[in-house]
Amino acid sequence: MTQNIDVKHVSRFIAVAASVLTVGAAISFFNGNGKGKALALNIGLLTTGITAGCVAGSKLTSDAASYQGQTLANNFKREISQLDKQREELASKLNSSNEKINQQTNALNEANALNNQLTEQIKIRDGLVIKLRQDIETLKTKFSDDDKRLSIFKYELKSAFQESLIMYVDSQYEKLGSLVDSKLADERYVNIHPQLENYLERLKTSHDNHYQQINNVAYVEDVSNKLVDELTSTYYRVFDEIGSLRVRFRNIINLEERLTLDSALEELIERRDPKKFASRDKVQSGLNLYRDEHNEDYRRLEELLEDDRNGLKDLREQVSDLINQIDIKNLEIADLKQRLQEANKPQLFYGVSIPTKAGNSISNYFYKNYEYKLDCLTWAENATGYELTFGIRHNPGLSESDLFADNSKEKLAGLTNSYPGAYPKLEFNRQVNTIKLTVTLRPAVKKVVTPEEFTQNLRDELQPPSALINFVKDAYHVGLWAETGSGKTTAISNIIGGMIQVLGGSPEIRLTIPKIDEETQKIFPRVDWLGVPKSVFGLLEAALEIQYRIWKNEQAYLAKEKIEAFSPILFFIDEINLIFTRWGKVNEADINDALDKFSESLNGERLEYFNNYMRTELLNYKNEFAKRLLLFIWQTGRSLNVKSLVSGQNLQPGAFRMMKADLANCAYLALGDSIDTCKEYKVKSIYMDDINAQKEKLDEAVVTDPLLKFTGLYCPSQGKPYFGMMPEPNYYKWGDVHTRPLNSNASSQEINFVEARKQKQQGIDATPDNMDGIVDITENNRTVCQEASRLKAIDIKDCPVYDSLPNKLKTLDYGGMVKIYAKLPKKADGSVYKMQAYQKVFKVKRSDDRKIMSQLIDFLESEFKL
Repeated sequence: MTQNIDVKHVSRFIAVAASVLTVGAAISFFNGNGKGKALALNIGLLTTGITAGCVAGSKLTSDAASYQGQTLANNFKREISQLDKQREELASKLNSSNEKINQQTNALNEANALNNQLTEQIKIRDGLVIKLRQDIETLKTKFSDDDKRLSIFKYELKSAFQESLIMYVDSQYEKLGSLVDSKLADERYVNIHPQLENYLERLKTSHDNHYQQINNVAYVEDVSNKLVDELTSTYYRVFDEIGSLRVRFRNIINLEERLTLDSALEELIERRDPKKFASRDKVQSGLNLYRDEHNEDYRRLEELLEDDRNGLKDLREQVSDLINQIDIKNLEIADLKQRLQEANKPQLFYGVSIPTKAGNSISNYFYKNYEYKLDCLTWAENATGYELTFGIRHNPGLSESDLFADNSKEKLAGLTNSYPGAYPKLEFNRQVNTIKLTVTLRPAVKKVVTPEEFTQNLRDELQPPSALINFVKDAYHVGLWAETGSGKTTAISNIIGGMIQVLGGSPEIRLTIPKIDEETQKIFPRVDWLGVPKSVFGLLEAALEIQYRIWKNEQAYLAKEKIEAFSPILFFIDEINLIFTRWGKVNEADINDALDKFSESLNGERLEYFNNYMRTELLNYKNEFAKRLLLFIWQTGRSLNVKSLVSGQNLQPGAFRMMKADLANCAYLALGDSIDTCKEYKVKSIYMDDINAQKEKLDEAVVTDPLLKFTGLYCPSQGKPYFGMMPEPNYYKWGDVHTRPLNSNASSQEINFVEARKQKQQGIDATPDNMDGIVDITENNRTVCQEASRLKAIDIKDCPVYDSLPNKLKTLDYGGMVKIYAKLPKKADGSVYKMQAYQKVFKVKRSDDRKIMSQLIDFLESEFKL
């Protein structure tokens, strides 16, 4: 039964199905192989057509569409069933194709991996190739643009070739030219002069041609093969042409010989003509005459030869006699040589004693093994062995190291049979060229020396007290190094007395005493510069006096006047260490204040000289003020009739901020314990052993004789140091009559006191102990000089706040107070900057403590401030 069909829905269904089949056919077409692609294409076209037909059929009527659709549906069913079968077949084929595709894909992936590796390697190699190409391009650029070495080499090769070949050509042409000139000047070659002149012209032409050829080498192309070929061909061409010229010259010379022979032949033919020349008979007669004369000469020569033979026989006999005499002389010469050889041997001892045998063995040993000639001079026995003296005038440069080389010391001990462990000792005397050999055969018998004998022997070795006068005579500047209690005061008095005696007359004495005590007051009742503040004036005064005297000599020389001798003057500066503590380094205020106040004590030319010359120079010495003044005093004054004495407890160079060499011009005298330190700076190494040995003896003998502690070590500026006994008190007499005011700041009472001393000096000189008299006068007149009450040095106990001071300040001595005052900060006017002193020096903060320190500062300023 026929029913109506909804064509629209059917068409949609068919269109959707056909679309699905079309998509599947498209996928199969793109993924399948050859046959699969054809089938997929057919299905795709069919389904496409079905889809189009469905779309078109949807427009038909429903009845026609239903009918047609039924027909088409039946057809489609049949085709679909067929297509399903084909699809299943294609699906199975598609699966097998996919498996093959997967296998091929894996192989392709492996091939791609290998390809990638090869690509990376190719990239690396391409990079190397690119780099090499760049390097090649760089080298090409370098060779083409920058590197001219090959061109330079070719240029230098051409230049060297030209220079070498030109030298060769010049030398060859010069030789040929000189030969031609010599032949032209020789008359024997007059026949070939025209040929030689032509040859000379050809030489000049050839020389120019060769020069042109050599110059053309510079224009040869720089191609290597062509350049070498051209240079080679040029060289051989020039060489061959010069060789041909030499051959041509020899041919010309040979031509001259041929011409000479032809000329001789023509002359010989011409001489055969009897009309022109003599006949044969005449010539034969002349020859016979010549032969007769020649025979006569030959006969006479034979006679002479016979005489010569007889004379030669006599000469042979004389020569034989001379040979005999020569043999005799040779024997005499051999005998003399033997005698000379014996005479050249060293002189030996006579006798068979042990010393003589040993001496002869030593002399023969050194002569045979080292060719040292030791003449045996004298020998003598002693308590421990014997001494041998050898002359070395033939070997004056011998030394101990030469004689004791190659274990000769042990050999020498064996030759002398010396005591075990005691090698022979050598002592050279270069003045007389001798060696003294001391041999020890037995130990010395120790002699028991009593302490008294030891002390007396030591006293005999020491220099007597009178040696002080010689010491100060040679020393213009003396440094006395001694501590308290070692006899320093007595030594000062005696040194000044000795200097006065050496200077002669009535020398002026300028005294600088930084710290006075009772003993010093007895010796110096008048002091020019007293106290630490004014002590620097002593150094200033000495420096000024020396510079002023130098300036006076300069003015006299410029004015062409006679340089007059100055009056003698002596400067004594005590406690130099206190002066350096206060004035070693000063600020600008202190140095200006010191120079101003010092200038107030000057007048006349000295004041003018000080202000014009010295003041500006001294301002440059703020950091080493005292050092520079002392150095200037020590370095000059020898020719100005000036002497100085400086004393202190520490005169080593470090205390003066000096070097060891700065002490060279100052002679030292050390006392007591200062000797040990002094010898380190003033005793040379060659004298140190002797000084140490004597010092050990002194230390041992002082127990027996306490007076030996007043022994001093004399260290002159030049010469050997020595120990000497110090003179007793008042050994060298002097008095205040020698001290005269020179620009002094002494008061009128002091001057009156000095005048009183002068009046009583005559009576004192008449007494046997005038130093005691001087001390008595000082004691009796102490009331005359009111300034004497101020001579005592202050003590820390005199400070008004002594009881409130810290314990470390209560124990300060005078030097300690000077050091404390030197550390205090100063203002521009020289007064102490108390606030800074509280903080930096005393380090106090409380007001009560600052009041105590303020009074202490006032106390120190009253003593040490100018």
